[in-house]
Amino acid sequence: MSQKIVFKTCFCIMFLLLPMGGCKDRGKKGAGEEVLAQVGDVKITVKDFQDQINSYTPYLRSKYNTPEMKKKKLEEMVKFELLAMEAQKRGYDKDPMVQRSLRQSLVRELLQKEVEEKIKLEDIKEEEMKKYFEEHPEKYNKPAQRRLAHILIKDRKTAQEVLKMALENEMDAVKFRDLVMKYSEDQTNKDHGGDMGYFSRPEERTKDEPQIDEKILTALYSLEKVGEIYKELIETPEGYHIIKYTSSRPEIKRSYDQVKRQIQSILWREKRENAKEEFVKSLREKAKIEIFEDVLSEIKIPKENKIMGEEIQDLQRGPGAGQQVVPKVPLNPMPPIPAKP
Repeated sequence: MSQKIVFKTCFCIMFLLLPMGGCKDRGKKGAGEEVLAQVGDVKITVKDFQDQINSYTPYLRSKYNTPEMKKKKLEEMVKFELLAMEAQKRGYDKDPMVQRSLRQSLVRELLQKEVEEKIKLEDIKEEEMKKYFEEHPEKYNKPAQRRLAHILIKDRKTAQEVLKMALENEMDAVKFRDLVMKYSEDQTNKDHGGDMGYFSRPEERTKDEPQIDEKILTALYSLEKVGEIYKELIETPEGYHIIKYTSSRPEIKRSYDQVKRQIQSILWREKRENAKEEFVKSLREKAKIEIFEDVLSEIKIPKENKIMGEEIQDLQRGPGAGQQVVPKVPLNPMPPIPAKP
């Protein structure tokens, strides 16, 4: 990653956390407002210090009980304020990337305070959970299943030769994976050893299982032990399949009481997502929004985007889209802070 991107990312975090470090003026001193340190006109108070320590886990928090560790933490906070002030002085708070990060933080805060925190886990009622359980039996009751890997080849002669090679090393999973990588024409799972996932018997399939030709399933369930390869090619409209039985899992049967808390979490997340959608919908109804789809359709998406100090492809509209351009900004945009004499 280029130094420019690394610096901007670090500064985004530093700038967004700035209010956590200190304040310029807290008015009358109350509980926790005693000043521990001052950097320019920014004061770091006891409350600032305690808030940061309290945000840690109990284990990490316990490390700051000694005077040495407290001083070390305060020095970190001073360093943070010093760098933040220097970054603002040099105008990095106006950087588009920093501004975008700030807006993203504002959006997260808005949704959390105005939507998410208003929907509590305990608001999910028992009858809602039971209804969900009854309406989704396939999630909590699954038949025994077998896992399948395959090699798909469109040419029959080539497929026969590969099947012969596979059977010569039938129980060798590594050899089968090598054959997948070399010969399989199924790009969706080639990089995963030809893995197609778990499947039930044809007569026990559930609606959430992926689609697959029934001939493949019949062949899979005719095999006796894990590791076996079906001895013949299986022809489907896609081509010729060489299949291997790779593993199995037992039948799953879960009661309502076993999955009650899981369902509660699912419904809680769903309610929060729905509430966010409704919140955005209400904002859209009040706002004036125009979408220019003709302009959108002209945007060219580059296939590559190299940002590690190399040339990058520009994303632009119209003539010249996809041209490579060299960033005009220096890779080290922030000069070092001069040391005090």
